[in-house]
Amino acid sequence: MTTWTFTLLIDLRSKNRVANARDHRLSGAIKKRLRGQWTFAMRIAALAKGMPLFVVGHESSWRPRHVTITRLMGKGQRAFDRNDGMEGGDAATLRDAMQVVIRGGGHAVEGAGIVVKDDERWSTWTYAQERSGDGRPGVRVRVEDVETPGEPGRESK
Repeated sequence: MTTWTFTLLIDLRSKNRVANARDHRLSGAIKKRLRGQWTFAMRIAALAKGMPLFVVGHESSWRPRHVTITRLMGKGQRAFDRNDGMEGGDAATLRDAMQVVIRGGGHAVEGAGIVVKDDERWSTWTYAQERSGDGRPGVRVRVEDVETPGEPGRESK
């Protein structure tokens, strides 16, 4: 199984901080801006690690992947409690940015291509939190190709 890991200097907000934005239009604009920045940063980090990215027009190369998003807590930061669930905060925006195509608001834009889609057919997700080694907040992204039945190295039934 092939695995790639990279770290981004991103300070993820919890579900509560995202939901408590003063104005939902402002929150949507922030998500859109972050998604664009994170798409670019993840594409560069993935390519630097030698990860093949998925693109429209090359569907024959598409395969499922497992992604682990680990929030690296900076100095003075606390872990999100269970109700905050990283999936509902900025981690959801990060997850959206990893897709081949990001759809929303009546339009579609190119994503990083790390996963085909963020649904269970194409990707599985794990979330974790740990203290940062250098005291700065960040996100470690670990991506694994998932072997499917009939592929070399795996028996098919």
